This record gives sequence, structure tokens and C-alpha cells, in this order.
Amino acid sequence: MTIIERPSTEVAVAGAVPVGVKPSEALGVFKRPAASSSWRDWVVTVDHKKLGIMYGVAAFVFFLIGGVEALLIRLQLIAPDGKVLNADQYNQMFTMHATTMVFLFVMPMA
Repeated sequence: MTIIERPSTEVAVAGAVPVGVKPSEALGVFKRPAASSSWRDWVVTVDHKKLGIMYGVAAFVFFLIGGVEALLIRLQLIAPDGKVLNADQYNQMFTMHATTMVFLFVMPMA
């Protein structure tokens, strides 16, 4: 067989599927992805619907974290001599609450 000859399994017609190969296998990387629900498929997906869901879930998780930070701030202020956080921790919690809520919840959800 010379270099320009094709093997007998290939078809000379452009776009035709070789004999013995299923049409879905002939597409290679261009075949339609099969539905799967494993966590790995969610992590490495490029599907825009799954990415949007993950984006919303991540924003909701940060909303919960910001809520816990707000509760710690409120616990500190519940009594005149709040002993939950010291002054430095209170300032850090106040700053982290603002950063979490603005940059990790409000901006993604807006």
C-alpha cells in the first residue's frame, strides 16, 4: 500500500462513516456528551447551565458564611460588656462580614 492509498475501512465519500463504526463513535471529540450526574462531571463541566447553578450555590454558601459573621457581631453587641470577641476580633469580623457580603454574595447575585 502506498502513502496515498486509503485502507479498505475508510470510505472515499466525505462525511460518510467507515464500515463497522457507529455514527456516534465516528464524531470523536465532537460527539454529544452523555448525561451523567457524578461530582467529577460537575467539577470539570463547560455546560453553561451547570456553571450557573454552581455559581448560585457558591454565592449562597458565602451568604451563609456572611450570616454567621453577622451573628457573631450581634452576639458581641447583645450585652454592654460583650465577651464573645475582643476588640481586634470584633473589627476583623466586621470587616470580613462586609467583604464577604459585598464581594462574594451581592456582586455575584446582582
